[in-house]
Amino acid sequence: MRAAPSDLLATVAELRRRLQDETDLSRIADYFDERLVTHDAFMKMGKPARNDALASMALLAIQVVLPPEEPRQCVFIHLPEFTLWHGMLLFSAHLACTVYFDDINRGVCTLGQMVPGTSLHHFRFSIPEGTTEPFDPRQAELVGMSRRTASGKPS
Repeated sequence: MRAAPSDLLATVAELRRRLQDETDLSRIADYFDERLVTHDAFMKMGKPARNDALASMALLAIQVVLPPEEPRQCVFIHLPEFTLWHGMLLFSAHLACTVYFDDINRGVCTLGQMVPGTSLHHFRFSIPEGTTEPFDPRQAELVGMSRRTASGKPS
């Protein structure tokens, strides 16, 4: 395993800090998309992996605003050197993108329709250390939620 570039280490550290402290949850998703998804080294580092607890937690958060629906596709990428997971759940008309850190047991899930210009919902959540499989929703905590309208303003 090659060492991560120092700028990448600093960027991931900032994402971890924002995940814990940021009050505007949309800024976490924006930071991830703008600073890490566009970073070639970051995108090459991860490996596809299964995380049933994370998928279940994302589904639980999403059901706050959508009726229950099984995802058509669920893909997570694990970067153990950062204790970081990121991925997506694809539904019939929605896409949920998730970022989660094992070491702080905290993540954020962004849900949007697959139509440009629609509202986005953001959920901050916690999966406590020692959570067992199969996932029991009573083990989790939905820490916060926000919504950004199509105009980009919080609602």
